[in-house]
Amino acid sequence: MPIGTPAHGTAYDIAGTGRVSNTAFMTAFDIIARQAQNAIAD
Repeated sequence: MPIGTPAHGTAYDIAGTGRVSNTAFMTAFDIIARQAQNAIAD
């Protein structure tokens, strides 16, 4: 079972400022989803 954790902090200093990007989260989610799909196929 794939497990993922963020490699970054919580970004409290920029939370609510509109400067936050979800790109890193979406990339990590995509990688974990592909790993899970491959684990099911094996």
